[in-house]
Formats: sequence, structure tokens, C-alpha cells
Amino acid sequence: LTFCYLSHSISPNSPPPGMGLRPLAFFLLIACLNCEHVEPETWIVLGDWGSGDANQIKVRDAIDAYVKRRNVTVTHVLDTGDHFYNHGVSSTNDEQFAKTFEQVYGESSLRNATWLLSLGNHDCLGSIQAQLDYTNVSRSQHRHPRWHLPSRYYSYSSPRAHVSVLDTCSLFCALEPNLPDTDHCNVFPENRDKESALLAAQRQEDWLTQTLKENAAKGVCRFVVGHVPVYSAVLYGDSQGLKRVVPLMARHHVHAYFSGHAHSLQHIEKRIGKEGVWHQFVIGGGGGYLLPRQPSVKNHVRVRYAKVHLGFAAIDLLPGLMRVTILNENADRVHSVEIEC
Repeated sequence: LTFCYLSHSISPNSPPPGMGLRPLAFFLLIACLNCEHVEPETWIVLGDWGSGDANQIKVRDAIDAYVKRRNVTVTHVLDTGDHFYNHGVSSTNDEQFAKTFEQVYGESSLRNATWLLSLGNHDCLGSIQAQLDYTNVSRSQHRHPRWHLPSRYYSYSSPRAHVSVLDTCSLFCALEPNLPDTDHCNVFPENRDKESALLAAQRQEDWLTQTLKENAAKGVCRFVVGHVPVYSAVLYGDSQGLKRVVPLMARHHVHAYFSGHAHSLQHIEKRIGKEGVWHQFVIGGGGGYLLPRQPSVKNHVRVRYAKVHLGFAAIDLLPGLMRVTILNENADRVHSVEIEC
């Protein structure tokens, strides 16, 4: 695959072998004659979409346009939380499952994708158990798209990726030293007792450590997903509490952390010693309200992209390589990066 990828970068107008090509390039070209074309596995990243209004429909249509333009099949959706504004759902019979999820995406290019969902702060204001139980409802009744949220935090594997989904309703609220009212932590029952909340957070950190240790195969891309970003150049700013999880992710070679919450699209890098560059993406433009604010200056991280607008991201997975592309509500590419896995 590496041979194919590199040799394809040679211009069609390059001279034939033996007439100017460097020896290495010539070797790669010859090696590629015997390699096979490898199709990428395409995932969509979407968050903060549960508005049920025109903004959500606009982003859905942009995803459809992008998928049609590229003629690809979306296998998975990485969801970064906030499925139902403003107060989650009340039960598995809540009409919002149909109105905001199935009726919006059920006939779209995401119909047959498996949705790997994470809890957002607005989701945690309603019945969390209802969202967990809907996983079985969706499967048993053959609903489309496929809702997958089996527990508050969980892991999932595909041939080319391993995903660890966090519950930041618990983790963020327990670890954050100065909680803003906008995150609703004070109304989550599990956070009213600080000692119990810290114990729950430690259990989740221990689980993440073990999960990453057990899924460290080379060539497989490793994602962690959580609603609340560690770093944000717009809206709520950084999470001081979640920063303690970054070294853990870097130590276990997590290739990207995907989040939402700050209704925007961002790519932020942080260099962590010998572990190299750690990537975080904020994909929170799925249809929720926007609060236009200018990006702030960050001296402790590198902000590769940060804009407050609607949109989504696409991940192309190849063996040992992932390409993350951020697109706006018109399906225009606004940022792209390749990361070795």
C-alpha cells in the first residue's frame, strides 16, 4: 500500500524508467505494478445535530451530496453527542427518536451505517437509560439507521479502527475544577456526591487504560470519542479536568480524539514529548444553534482549523493511514489532514 500511495504521487508526465527518475522512485514504481488497489473505509463524524430544524436538514443534505460526489458507502457514523435538544428523551417511546433521528437520516446516505453514539450534556438531562435501551429496540425492530449506544462508555472494533467512546457527562463533570452552569453538571444525579463522582471517573479512566492496552494492533487506527473537547479555540474554551486524560491517550497511541459540545469545527494539535503529535477534532456543527465567536489565540496547542459554522467530517481509513476531511454545510472541503496509524 505504501508503494502504491507513493508511486501515485509521480506525475503522469514524469520521464519513463531510466530517464531521470531517481532510483528510489523507480523502485517504487516497479513495486507498484504488482500491488492491488485498496478501497478506503469511509466514516462520517457528526455531532450536536439534535435540533430537528432546517440546520440539521441542511447538514444531512450536505453529507448526501458529499457521498454522492465521491461515490462511496458510509459504513459508520462517529457521533460526538447531543442527539436531542434541549432535555434528551423521556423513554424509548419518545417521538424524538423517530422525528430527530430516523426520519431525518433513515432515507439518507447514512441509512445503512452503524451509528456509534456518545452522550452529550443535553442527552444526560433526560433518560440516559432510554438512549441505552434504544440500542436493542433499533436492532430488534430493524430500525434505520442502526442506533448503537450499548452503555454509557464502551468500545467498538472494525477491521481498520478501534473506537473507545467516553461518557463525559460523568468524566468531565467529576474532574472539572470550575464547572460552568452551561454544562448542567449540577443536575446530573451522579455528580451531586463529589466523592462518588470521582470514583466513577477513576473507574472510567481505568477502563480506558485497559481497553487501549488490549487494542494496540499496528496498522489499526485508534479513536477516542467524547462529547466535551479537551481544548477549544471557540466558545467554552479548554477543559482543565479532561487534560489529565491526554497523556493517557498519547501513551497508548490514540491517533485522534473526536468531540463536539463547542458548536463549531476545529482541528487542534498538541505535541506531547516523545509520544509525538496528539490530534483533537471538534465536530459540533451537525445542526444545533450557533453562537458566532472569533477563535481565541492558543499558545499551548497548535490550532490547525477553527471556525463557527455548520458541517461535518469524513474519515477515510486505509491500512495504516487515515485521512480526516472537515466539510462545511455546503459540502465544501475546508480542512484536511492525513495521520499515520
